[in-house]
Amino acid sequence: DDVMSRSPLASPSIFSVAYQQFLIYLFLLLFAFNIIYYTLLVFSFREFFSVLFTALLSTIVTWLLAILYQTLLLRKMKNSSAQ
Repeated sequence: DDVMSRSPLASPSIFSVAYQQFLIYLFLLLFAFNIIYYTLLVFSFREFFSVLFTALLSTIVTWLLAILYQTLLLRKMKNSSAQ
């Protein structure tokens, strides 16, 4: 189906956008959130590299869990709703 025919308010998922676009979108969004979160948590730029490292590790773990959720659980839900 055509990209322009999709609802602009639909939540992005592996099934609604291209797989590579979704992975990049998810990673950037998670990384931005984690950088902001850990910077506010520490509230010091002296710990910048520690914050960067923690945010990167947290982003990778969360990213992998989100991909697992998208591929396993949402695929089941999509297949059961198609029947």
